[in-house]
Amino acid sequence: VPEWSLIDLSKASGLNRTTTYRILSALESSGMVAYDTHSDHYRLGPTLIVMGARALSANPVRAVAHPHLNALAHKTGEMASLEVLKDDMTLILDEIKGEKQRNISSSIGNLWPANTTSTGKILLAYMDAAERRAVFPSGLVQLTHNTITDFQRLDEQLEAALQDGYAIAIDELEVELTEVAAPILNHRGAAVAAISVGGPTRRMQKTTLTHAIALVKETASAISQQIGYRNRI
Repeated sequence: VPEWSLIDLSKASGLNRTTTYRILSALESSGMVAYDTHSDHYRLGPTLIVMGARALSANPVRAVAHPHLNALAHKTGEMASLEVLKDDMTLILDEIKGEKQRNISSSIGNLWPANTTSTGKILLAYMDAAERRAVFPSGLVQLTHNTITDFQRLDEQLEAALQDGYAIAIDELEVELTEVAAPILNHRGAAVAAISVGGPTRRMQKTTLTHAIALVKETASAISQQIGYRNRI
């Protein structure tokens, strides 16, 4: 189970330790995070775990997408994931490790700020600018030096993503992590989920990245067709 120390969380959020501790205390009281006195680390709490479990069982797209994710991970050798938007976060419903990432621990059930992930970006791209701002009432979260925190810049990038049919996040969630995502559309053409492939930025370059983009778009399209989406001319 992923765990984080107060120092790590303070650095990742850009907040000082006192503020970070106060936020963690509030989250702990509501069951969102849990504190381990032995390791002096924080992990996801029971409330979020229950929420994640409910989302997993309630989302029919997961069953449809799973074999496609398996094939995507096999073709790229990288991590393939299925995610949905949960308020201002992306929730990982499913993931398959590629042969190049066998030693990485599972992230199923984890929540990440939507503006920092490729899946979050492509799902946000299906909203208008006003809706996006409503999703982030306190502003955009910054996790790395590459994270986009300006709404105008984010809007411009998302407009391009909507036209291209995919979104990219390079060193925005984590340094040395590049992800590319495409939307899963339902019968109404609404983006109900997104799939992504992610790997070390040093590997996700040029030809490799172009290949991953093509495969992700192709896979997302196949899943969309399977759940009822039909291209409209």
